[in-house]
Amino acid sequence: MLQGERSTGVSSAARLRMKPRPSRLLPLVAMALTLALFPGPAPRADEAGVSFWACGQYASFAAQPYDPGFNLGMTWYSYASSADASLKIFNGRHALFNVNSAFNSLWLTPSYTPAGKVWGGTLTLNITGLFGYNRQSGTIQLQPSGLYVARGESLTSGGDLYPQACIAWSKGDHSWMAYLMGNIPVGSYDPGRYAEIGLGHWAADLGGAYTYASDTSGLEFSATLGFTYNWKNSDTQYQSGIDAHLDLGASKALSNGTTVGLVGYLYHQLTADSGPGATWGPFYSSAAAIGAQVGRTFTIGGTPVAVNLRGYHDIRADHRVQGYTVYLVASIPIGGKRR
Repeated sequence: MLQGERSTGVSSAARLRMKPRPSRLLPLVAMALTLALFPGPAPRADEAGVSFWACGQYASFAAQPYDPGFNLGMTWYSYASSADASLKIFNGRHALFNVNSAFNSLWLTPSYTPAGKVWGGTLTLNITGLFGYNRQSGTIQLQPSGLYVARGESLTSGGDLYPQACIAWSKGDHSWMAYLMGNIPVGSYDPGRYAEIGLGHWAADLGGAYTYASDTSGLEFSATLGFTYNWKNSDTQYQSGIDAHLDLGASKALSNGTTVGLVGYLYHQLTADSGPGATWGPFYSSAAAIGAQVGRTFTIGGTPVAVNLRGYHDIRADHRVQGYTVYLVASIPIGGKRR
């Protein structure tokens, strides 16, 4: 659910990296147009309107490999959103509308990159843990009575764990990366709440990334495409559908170690929610956002530190809350330099 400049972490933690030649961009452009223009049947939502993947967790330089050694990724993630009475969010038991929500969390992602090659590439293993605050308010439609009740609640607690394995290959200005990420549902979760930190079920996300980065021009472009499979929530008997997501980042390096650029993401639910708990119908969801980023690399005690700040504005959200997302990502090599 998370990561970024490459923010190392989950999909639920973040990242930065990428830029392909025109011929390599065509499949990505085709998918972007497909998701934007043909959102699928009656878009609605994953359970409680929350997906495993934190959209935008990958951005620029997503596919570039790490140098061997340990690395610590730290990400501050903030999302503020709202929705009017026309949108109902379902948690498997009740419906919530007139939603106002705020989610803030700190992700810590230790990673290890061993020396040597695996399948000709560089293997990196990491795991992300988070601690966060979630506030939700709105109007609940109780079932089976159909009564409407105003409700607000908040929660400060630990979240799930997000292990990840990825292999990256690099040749000249081009890099490729494949990853597998999972969700271990150990975070704070209660099916009777709306303010959750944990997801409440297992999930797996499989995907890959491409980065073009030129030292000569200072131009970079990255795209990360992945697919999420959600297991059934045993508490609510609700199974969210299969999701697709595309994270994008483009940047220009300046002479003082600073990068500036644009970011964006597309998200689309491919299959309907299901299970005995999905009594509200076969719901789908989709979203799109654009934003800007700035990055800086500097040294502390001889150790290079990469920092990236980026923000997104949801320009479209079908049966999901709509708002603003901010990532502040720092990557610190421990006993080795990051590329």
